[in-house]
Amino acid sequence: MPMQNKNQVEMTAEQMETSAHKQKPKKEKSRLSLHTLLAMAFIIFIVITSGLLLLEVVFLEKFYYYFKIQETQSLATELLNAYGSESFEETMRSVSFRNQICISVIDSRNYVLYQSDVMGNRCLLHGWHNYLFDIQQEIKESENGMICVDVFDEQINMKTLVLGSVIGDASNPDGYMMFNTALEPVGTTVHLLKRLLLMIALLLLCVGFIIALIVANRLSVPIVQITESAKRMAHGHYDTEFKGGRL
Repeated sequence: MPMQNKNQVEMTAEQMETSAHKQKPKKEKSRLSLHTLLAMAFIIFIVITSGLLLLEVVFLEKFYYYFKIQETQSLATELLNAYGSESFEETMRSVSFRNQICISVIDSRNYVLYQSDVMGNRCLLHGWHNYLFDIQQEIKESENGMICVDVFDEQINMKTLVLGSVIGDASNPDGYMMFNTALEPVGTTVHLLKRLLLMIALLLLCVGFIIALIVANRLSVPIVQITESAKRMAHGHYDTEFKGGRL
């Protein structure tokens, strides 16, 4: 009888240990809580946003120059379409002052028909040292009757954009429309935005790092507790309670 009782005790112990091992994965596979998932999603959002901001810092100046050129070309198309209308001169001056663009319109005999100067005779189209007819010659020599180049203006010590187009048929133009606008103020704005975006990106990365530490600690503590409880039970402490809770 004593041997039988001993065997029953050993079998009972083995059954308890087997039962504990079967129960352990259920504890380890506890589902993540909603706020933990939200925190992880927020970390991912911060990392992606910071990456995009850093990319924008690197390529911001190129984007700005591209959009400045696109905007000037769009305005040039608008004025070319409006040329010959009664409100053309008013529209031209409005576009010029609103966008800080110098504009000159000359006919096929090189007479100045319209002009608007927003740089005080210091642009490439106006003043004593202008390049109006040099630009006109470049338009004539172009393949499609249009030019768009950036030129450094020594009078204002800035990089400027020069855009010119024929009016009417390129083979027999009625005149020429030319635009000149400064690009350096764009460069100054880009520099300030670069610093701002860089600070925002660094701040987001710091916040994301802090949240990641908090979430990592919240995830690791229950797992460590469950592991320790499983080790104690494996060493014969069958009254051990699993304290891991929900992650």
